[in-house]
Amino acid sequence: MRLWNVSEPIVRLRIVRDHPPIADVGDPGREIVIHRYPSSSTNLSAVPCSAPYRYTNDINEADVVIWSNTVPGIIAKYKFYPSKADQLHALFALESFANYRPNAAFDYYMTYELDSDVPLAYAYDFMDLKAPAIPFAEKRSDALAAAFITNCDAKNNRLQVLKELMRYIPIHSYGKCLNNMPLDRSKGIDRWAQKASIIRQYKFSIAFENSNSQDYVTEKYFQALEAGSVPIFLGTDTFRSSFMPHPYSAIVVEEFDSIRQLADYLVWLDEHPSEYEKYLEWKELDYTPYFGSLLDIGRSDAVCRLVRFLKNNYTNTFVREYVHIPPLLSVNAEQ
Repeated sequence: MRLWNVSEPIVRLRIVRDHPPIADVGDPGREIVIHRYPSSSTNLSAVPCSAPYRYTNDINEADVVIWSNTVPGIIAKYKFYPSKADQLHALFALESFANYRPNAAFDYYMTYELDSDVPLAYAYDFMDLKAPAIPFAEKRSDALAAAFITNCDAKNNRLQVLKELMRYIPIHSYGKCLNNMPLDRSKGIDRWAQKASIIRQYKFSIAFENSNSQDYVTEKYFQALEAGSVPIFLGTDTFRSSFMPHPYSAIVVEEFDSIRQLADYLVWLDEHPSEYEKYLEWKELDYTPYFGSLLDIGRSDAVCRLVRFLKNNYTNTFVREYVHIPPLLSVNAEQ
């Protein structure tokens, strides 16, 4: 096992294009008009925000159009959309770019990458990460870890790692991949609550992402934190520097020289409850500053932050330095 030091957040450099400002954007009362594509804006309503905005279902009325990166054909639609000359476009992306790479340039980026104009996080505001874990002695003894993996076509080696780890220690796999445990998949079941009630019974939870894309850390990890099941993480190399509430809050696969060594360490923790409990002590401690900033992202409305960004009263605290370059000539704008 490789030794590590307490990490500081990585120094992030953000290269941004300057954009022609929205008309009267400096007016505190100027309402920014937002259209989300392809979701209908009819049933959307603005949350309380220090910068006024509203949704519209008329894409031509919008000051800013927000495009989702997971919708099939969305980029082709965006490329051929006859944008107004004064209309701006933002990409909304919670899914890994390894799976949904946008082959187009946008004015603004709202993504899971922490150096985005408006970063997004899977640490949702309804989660209680400080919720106490069930006692060690009450956790299951027939398996060390639980896994929920449904995407069997990951862009990294997570299934190979999980398969090898299952050779050395008992793991209950409830997902479609490497499944060995039944799961009620009836309609109407609250999947989030179902998973949370299961993983809290295990000492460890498999938090393997489907790619190693920068900053791509999903609910798999945050659910495990909340449930008090120590996450075993595989994914982005920015994980320790930006996503851990405490140095002893998760186990990182890449910090072991082999999967066998990782398995031996998990068994050792199982045999030494006082050492295992160190991975849950963070629930009684203050968060690291950068983790607190991460939670602030999850607790705030992304569109409100975008509007504040447009009005120059929102700063991404994960970015240490901005480099400005000239505006991009829109290939979409009507000539």
